[in-house]
Formats: sequence, C-alpha cells, structure tokens
Amino acid sequence: MNTSGWTWADLRGENLNLLQEAENTLGEGVDVLLAYQTSGLPEFESLSFALGNLKVAPINESQIECLQGLEDKLQAVVIAYQKA
Repeated sequence: MNTSGWTWADLRGENLNLLQEAENTLGEGVDVLLAYQTSGLPEFESLSFALGNLKVAPINESQIECLQGLEDKLQAVVIAYQKA
C-alpha cells in the first residue's frame, strides 16, 4: 500500500519566479497557481485548509500546455485555481 501523500513543492529562486511568471501569463480566470510534490507522509488536511476559498480554474488547451511545460521544469504538479 502506498502511503505517500502530497505537500507544497519546495520552490526557490528561479523556480519560484517561473511559477509567478506563469501565473501572470495565464491571464483571466486564473488567480493563483499552486505547485505540489509527493511526500513520504500524507498532508491532505493542511492542503485542504489552505484551499478553502479556492476552486480549480477552468483553463483552455493553451493554458494546459503552459502548465505542462511548467510542471516539466519544476518537477512538480501545478494546478490553476481561482477564488471561489
């Protein structure tokens, strides 16, 4: 049984700048990008608490491609959110 969970990605320097640049580039409908990475311990409760006023943003094909490229660079899962 896999006991790993998800936690915030540890982004610093240029990686954090890439995330912020993509957030600005994606435009209307995307308020914030959050990056996640796998963790040895489940941390769903802390993530759920932080996402209380956010919902997954509906994004188009071009925005999806942007996020996929960003994920490759960051080695993390990136999800676009909008304020609920």
